[in-house]
Amino acid sequence: MAILCVESVFAQACSLSEIRLGGLPGDAYIGPTCSSSDETHRTCFYVSGQNIPEPAGGFYVASLDGIPYPTAFQTRLSAQQAVICLSDLPFAQNIDVAVQVASGCSIQATSLYSAPYCGCTIQQIRLGGQPGDAYIGPTCGTNGTYRSCYYVSGTRLPAPESIYYQLRLDGLPYPVAFEQVISAGSQVVMCANDLPPKAGLVSVLATLSSSCSRYTPNLYDASETCNCLGDPAAVAACLASEAPVFEDRFQAPAANRGDEAFWQP
Repeated sequence: MAILCVESVFAQACSLSEIRLGGLPGDAYIGPTCSSSDETHRTCFYVSGQNIPEPAGGFYVASLDGIPYPTAFQTRLSAQQAVICLSDLPFAQNIDVAVQVASGCSIQATSLYSAPYCGCTIQQIRLGGQPGDAYIGPTCGTNGTYRSCYYVSGTRLPAPESIYYQLRLDGLPYPVAFEQVISAGSQVVMCANDLPPKAGLVSVLATLSSSCSRYTPNLYDASETCNCLGDPAAVAACLASEAPVFEDRFQAPAANRGDEAFWQP
């Protein structure tokens, strides 16, 4: 009598043993990297184990500090290793990461990494009108006031199209009449009109976004702006006091001048 032997084949269960950041030497996929368009970051995670399935139906999922994020990219490198990438991640420190590649097949790491700071940082504010500058420093207007441009340098500076730039001189706000990107992400210029003459030093606060500003005390000596008043007695009075000269004629500002030539030598 012939005996038929039937071998039953059972799929082996998936298991994960390690999770780590990408970006190590030899890796094809990145670790924490600042996004180019905002203050978020993106990163990939490598998971290792046994019998890792293909990401059929987009099953690979990840969460950071308990919050799930949409999978931006995923791939299985082998049955022992897979990669999952996330984007638009906020700044945080000591981030817990959990990854699941199949039902019942997941891994979690506590304080796996701290995100890089990807926000704007202003490193310097300086007065315009220096040799080689395309935009002016303090320049008399026609109504006794002056106008001036300020160069702002730093890292990851937002473009003026995406956020409203603001200027404060000695604590008082002045509308930004003209703004221009000098070098994308690293230098911009901001100009203000109808500034009151004063003798002495002027402190400047430049704000480029809700989380990006810098205050520079005593940035420049504005004493020369007293000459914008024209009348000798008014000039003398201005020079005798370090308070800005606010008069009724200065309270109604002239039209903002957004044309570039108005701010060039």
